[in-house]
Amino acid sequence: MKDFFTPDPVILAHRGDSVRYPENTMPAFQSAVEMGVDVIETDVHLSQDGEVVIWHDDSLERMTGDPRKITEMNWDEIKKINAAYQFTPDGGKSFPYRENPVFPVLLRDLLSRFPEMRFNVDLKDDKPELAEAHGKILMETGALSRVVTASFHPAILKLFRRGYPGALTSCTSGEVLKLLILFHTRLLYLPLPYRMKVLQVPEFSGKTRILSSEFISVLHKRGFRIQVWTVNEKDEMVRFLQMGVDGIFTDRPALLKETLGKDL
Repeated sequence: MKDFFTPDPVILAHRGDSVRYPENTMPAFQSAVEMGVDVIETDVHLSQDGEVVIWHDDSLERMTGDPRKITEMNWDEIKKINAAYQFTPDGGKSFPYRENPVFPVLLRDLLSRFPEMRFNVDLKDDKPELAEAHGKILMETGALSRVVTASFHPAILKLFRRGYPGALTSCTSGEVLKLLILFHTRLLYLPLPYRMKVLQVPEFSGKTRILSSEFISVLHKRGFRIQVWTVNEKDEMVRFLQMGVDGIFTDRPALLKETLGKDL
């Protein structure tokens, strides 16, 4: 694999195959890999003892019923939790993983298990230690070129960039805002200081429209790639693809794959 964008990714499986399997667990990741998605999106927190743990929420409660927070637990405690205890594929009629538990995963183990897969990793904590630990894992596993790092904490993302200048990251929310302002003031032709040219955005942020065909077209001319999240309906997938987005984050990667197989 030359880099993350060779070939250009279109199907980005949000937390793995997270409609059919418990999100951010090995069954969801395995299904996404077997399906042939381009990228798996996932999330990480730093445990109390410094392990980078795959998990979306601050606490365990939504997925397990346990109110404790990942950052306040050691890995020896976390790894024994049934990460799919609350998962139900049929609106609460059944809970198939209560008798067959699945357990949380470390980022290091996920990258090692699927050495050919590309990942998009969201740093969920605002602690500098997470940025450093994440970078070390990318180096140790040789995954620097196949991972894009994202975060809603701009300071953490910028810290990660400084420590690992060869790594790929998405644009911060502030960087996206600046691009929108330049676009609406017809100044997007000006020289840009952006080294990272990956926008991962929703169509709207509140009442503010981010994505439009014209905005996407102008950014493409400047070398940017645009990936939209999180799209789970077929007609919306088609609409965004026709709009010109480069990739789609979805909880339903099988549906997106089916949609891409048909004429748009």
